[in-house]
Amino acid sequence: MEKRPTNKEEYYLNIAREVARKSKCYRAMSGSVIVRDDQIVSAGYIGAPRKTKDCFERGNCLRNKLNVPRGQRYELCRSVHAEQNAIINAARAGVNVLGGDMYLYGERVEKDGTQEVMDMTPCSFCKRMVINAGLNRIVCSRQDGDINVFHVLDWIRDWQVGDIVDDAFQYGQGLKVYKEGEDPLKKEDPTSPKKQKQIIGVTGTYSAGKDTVAEYLKNKGFSHFSCSDILRDEAEKMGLEKNRDNLIKIGNDLRRQFGVGILGSRILEKIEKNSLTQTAVSSIRNPGEIEELKKSDSFYLIKIDAPLPLRYSRAKARGDIEDNVSFDRFKAQEESEMKSPDPANQQIIACMNMADFTIINDSTLTNLHAKIDQVLEKIVK
Repeated sequence: MEKRPTNKEEYYLNIAREVARKSKCYRAMSGSVIVRDDQIVSAGYIGAPRKTKDCFERGNCLRNKLNVPRGQRYELCRSVHAEQNAIINAARAGVNVLGGDMYLYGERVEKDGTQEVMDMTPCSFCKRMVINAGLNRIVCSRQDGDINVFHVLDWIRDWQVGDIVDDAFQYGQGLKVYKEGEDPLKKEDPTSPKKQKQIIGVTGTYSAGKDTVAEYLKNKGFSHFSCSDILRDEAEKMGLEKNRDNLIKIGNDLRRQFGVGILGSRILEKIEKNSLTQTAVSSIRNPGEIEELKKSDSFYLIKIDAPLPLRYSRAKARGDIEDNVSFDRFKAQEESEMKSPDPANQQIIACMNMADFTIINDSTLTNLHAKIDQVLEKIVK
């Protein structure tokens, strides 16, 4: 089988992945390259400031030691992020990055040493540096093997309308206001009532923006799992290419063998194992998965849709479909995947009919975020 040629985004992200191998952080491996005029002009990885001791040399991660959750209290981190180091290294070398693109790759490192690719998004500290550096786009790795492309101008517009804490990558569901004398690092009282588990499922049509919604929820403090990630893991074990057709077949086979709720069940196991209280679940394609996730304390399902011509143009722009796929073929392929007489197959229409909330993603990213926030106001306790 002839291998598909690597596109530009994959090429630079692969280089960023190799840069990440030099990371000096217990919690994450991340690497960044800045590209201007189709040339790499700078690179950086996460690690302690020059000539100081990193966490490996000290034998511990300070934020782990203090039980600080991921995404919070970065001022207690010894490291400089990959994005920051790439910008700093360019300045040290006298290199102009104005109008360039940044490619960012990352893997989460668990306490047991296991690693998994992250849905990368720069933290608010890095966003500020990226904006002031005059970069144009940030191209980020995703767990599912795809990419997210962030336009810096969108961040600027968002912060013109809202405030930095509304971006909430570090602050969860909002910036906590501590009482006078309260220790922000004080451990939670084990005798206090446990927080209710809350799961938000995301389903919808192809290229409607499901992953964008899940990524925004993640930036709001939610953990994120995708049913497709389970299928990709299975494909890797079987030595199969992780393309759309193979993943659909693997999903259908798993449901026939283990029941229609198997993917939802496996995600619930991950949630329980990691004691997560707020989780976003994407790539839901069978009602059995929804019924399984409903066994949680609190489950809500969001349906994402958009006009078909707009979704077709998005899919082509992202490279999700080949250039020779016509609009009619795109429409026919989607219709064949939306429902099936076999209950173990994909049943996307049935999933959408079970939704608690509907979001039509037919405008700007800022508009989509505002619609998600409206839903969160109704369901997040």
